[in-house]
Amino acid sequence: MVNIDNRYTKSLTTISTTVSIQVAIHRRVLGSPLFYPVIVKDGISEGIRSNRFLAHHVGFKGCFSEYLAWKGMLTYINHLGLHRNPYENPEKQVSGLLELQYIKAGFPVELGLSIGADAGNTISKNGAVQFWIAKTW
Repeated sequence: MVNIDNRYTKSLTTISTTVSIQVAIHRRVLGSPLFYPVIVKDGISEGIRSNRFLAHHVGFKGCFSEYLAWKGMLTYINHLGLHRNPYENPEKQVSGLLELQYIKAGFPVELGLSIGADAGNTISKNGAVQFWIAKTW
């Protein structure tokens, strides 16, 4: 019988050490941020704690004015555990992002601001702010 819980974990072991350590540090799986959290022992990934989940993702974008654009994204995830070890109480997580971008012809640079947050009982609450300046030639 095939152990379907370890199918993705086995492919992780073939990734280089550098990438495996990066995955373990951020407790995320490369390629799909919804498979998490990664089990970490001594800084090394030992697999995924939950590979069964229900998720909803929605995003919208628009313009406040001719020069100010916005984008918003929201993800809700309900982790159910592994097939061989389901959670008694599913773990829930909500993640959101709001991005503003100022672009005007003749203005020397593009300006942007992003604000993101995570909340739930799967991983710790996180928040981040990013400001950027870009120049296109």
